[in-house]
Amino acid sequence: MTEKTQILITKCKDNDRRAQYELFDLYLPYVNVIVRRYLFDQSNVKDIVQEIFITVFKSIKTSYDPSKGAFKPWLRIISINRCIKQNKNNKTFENLDINEHEIGVEPAVFSSLNQEELLKYLQNMPENYKVVFNMSVIDNYSHSEIAAILGISEMASRKKLSRARNWLNQRIQTSKSFFNIS
Repeated sequence: MTEKTQILITKCKDNDRRAQYELFDLYLPYVNVIVRRYLFDQSNVKDIVQEIFITVFKSIKTSYDPSKGAFKPWLRIISINRCIKQNKNNKTFENLDINEHEIGVEPAVFSSLNQEELLKYLQNMPENYKVVFNMSVIDNYSHSEIAAILGISEMASRKKLSRARNWLNQRIQTSKSFFNIS
């Protein structure tokens, strides 16, 4: 964590509005990317981002402890949890048929995508795959952590991740063949 961030956090703990604005400005792009990846209804992005920062400023004094970890991961957890809560309010996570046949997929297929390309694919990914893909592949949550947060089984988490990778692989392959990219 930079010295500037440490100073801003200290001032935010004292409800310094200017420091809150600066911290908001500094971390807005980071939170925006997270929210755009996780939120099903993209029309709510601005509202959810605002709610995340309100939560951060309300709880920074009592919940954030720099000795327990860096600020950015703490902010990421708040952002992800708020998006998941919003998604659950709008739609429940569907259980998958775990006996359905799985098609293997090579994760390296999408490792060549840049952040913007991946985000475009993720915005079109079926909702019941998107969150698990984000949590596992991008944010490195374990299947047991994902299962606990989403209220699903670890097996369902694995299946959703496998199907998300398969879905993504198919779209990438279709795009490459459409544009004759090898």
